[in-house]
Formats: sequence, C-alpha cells, structure tokens
Amino acid sequence: MSLVDSMVRLEWASLRCEAEGGLRGLREAREHRRLYERLQVDFERTLVAKPTVEPKPPKPLNYKQHVARRDGASA
Repeated sequence: MSLVDSMVRLEWASLRCEAEGGLRGLREAREHRRLYERLQVDFERTLVAKPTVEPKPPKPLNYKQHVARRDGASA
C-alpha cells in the first residue's frame, strides 16, 4: 500500500513541477518521473505469481499394498 501511495505522490509532484514551467520545474518533474518508473518496476515485480511446485506423482503400490488397500476399501 505504501508503494502505491509513493507512486501517486511522485506522479502528482511531477505534474505539479511541470505546471510550474521553467527549467528547474522540468528538471524536478523529470527526477520525479525517474523515481516513479523505478517504483513501478518494483511494484510490477510484486504482481508476478510465484512458480508453484509440481506435486510428485504417488509411488506405485506393490501387490501387498494393493490388496490391503482394495480389501480395506471394500470393507
């Protein structure tokens, strides 16, 4: 939430500086936009889904395990 708040504040500051005009205002606006872009990259990194681990397939049952499971299931 604080990351988004910072992004909004930087964008607002850059718009305000651009409205002032002059070289100083434009320079400040450029700096605010540069910082905004860095935060945007960080923000987009947080949106990427983390890779999930594939579940391992169950080990095959031997004959005794199969019979025990079959007899237990039918009882």
